[in-house]
Amino acid sequence: MFYIRTADRLQRTAAWIEAMDGGLDHLRSVIVDDSLGLCAELDAAMARHASSYSDEWRDVLDAPDRLRRFTSFVNAPDVPDPSITFTQERGQPVPAARSRPAVDAGGRSRPPAGREPDGAVRRRQPVVLGLPEVRR
Repeated sequence: MFYIRTADRLQRTAAWIEAMDGGLDHLRSVIVDDSLGLCAELDAAMARHASSYSDEWRDVLDAPDRLRRFTSFVNAPDVPDPSITFTQERGQPVPAARSRPAVDAGGRSRPPAGREPDGAVRRRQPVVLGLPEVRR
């Protein structure tokens, strides 16, 4: 909660700690030693936040009107999308990975990256970026 209240909007925690006067030692004194007398207030704010938590996906599953929005076809909500298939991983259904044939700009199929049409492995050439040379 101290981070939420004192960090700039969209500031990463590492940058926040580096920018803080006193750094990690100051943070430790505020949170562990309660040097600013804020711990009770921060604990209460965290308790309010945790008690107001709601799982958005559980809320959708519990509300039929909201769940109806998640259909494959709007005009046929009871018909599943035939292009989506599932497999089991760790006892859970997951969408099956589809391998799409590689095609070139003209729509013709081509061998996978790094392979010649006969299946031989092709060595990639290094990319020259054209960056200026750094001199010391």
